[in-house]
Amino acid sequence: MPKISVIIPVYNVEKTMRQTLDSVINQTFKDIQIICVNDCSTDSSVQILEEYASKDSCIEIYHNEKNLGLGLTRNHGMEYAKGDYIHFLDADDWLEKDAYEILIAKTADSPDVINFLWNNVNSQNGKIRKEKFKHNIKGCTNLSQNPEITDDWGVSVWHRIYRREFLNKYNLIFNDYRCMEDVEFLYKVLADAEKIEFVDKRLLNYRTNNPNSLIGKFAKYYQCVIDSYNTIYEYSKKLSPESRDIILAKLYNSVLYKLLGSFCAGVLSIDDLKKYVLSVDYSVFLNDKKTYKWYGFYSEIMNCCGFMIKFRYNLKLFLKNNLYAVYETLRRG
Repeated sequence: MPKISVIIPVYNVEKTMRQTLDSVINQTFKDIQIICVNDCSTDSSVQILEEYASKDSCIEIYHNEKNLGLGLTRNHGMEYAKGDYIHFLDADDWLEKDAYEILIAKTADSPDVINFLWNNVNSQNGKIRKEKFKHNIKGCTNLSQNPEITDDWGVSVWHRIYRREFLNKYNLIFNDYRCMEDVEFLYKVLADAEKIEFVDKRLLNYRTNNPNSLIGKFAKYYQCVIDSYNTIYEYSKKLSPESRDIILAKLYNSVLYKLLGSFCAGVLSIDDLKKYVLSVDYSVFLNDKKTYKWYGFYSEIMNCCGFMIKFRYNLKLFLKNNLYAVYETLRRG
């Protein structure tokens, strides 16, 4: 049995997939199963897959009968996974050559999840922004033992590997969302994981400013944001009150930010935006406004006019894309 199964959803990625596949098959660690699931691509992605599979027996190709999106395509790939660990790799990103060797070296204590850092690579100008952990976390931990791990958790599935038996034990799969599928999955993982480890190395290169990325399209799928919130809200009831509050506070921040984006994209009216914001059960945190960053989003939506909301949102977006150091200073302040 392979040590790690790499699941790669494939949909119209002919321009980037060769670099992705090359980064996997040229890993210094070789005990790998590469599962590529074609989500009804209409470009030459399938031909590229077949070309690579003819040269490397580690590559397995599967096909969706209809276009399912990222979440259900990953689920399809999980059906064939045999490795001790699973990595969800997007077909427009690529790995450092020793990524899996470094990660597998950390599996002696069978952590449920191993998180690692990455580089953000601007697909338009090639500029690289290096991610950093906010805390120096050593050894295995979990949410109840170390609540500050939420600061370094993130909401993308691709910068971590998962123990397959852990995912199976809790039936952790993706929902049928066109956005937020990562968020719901990862908060469930965070709630259930007993052993979480952090590797302070940048092992993956993530393409930003990709016009085909779902991140740039989340605004029109605002109902997914609400549905995801409701699911996690219910799922977190099994946690201790302290752990649940921490998860929900982080979740609110993501939900409100994305609803702001939907409004600024012209998908939601100001009245609908406020209606959805008021539907979120935020009341438990109102007495601790300074602690939770989400309150800034809540206050902005409920007290500012539409013009100011859009201006401040677009300013933050500009700073994030062009002056990241300034953006981080303001965000953390």
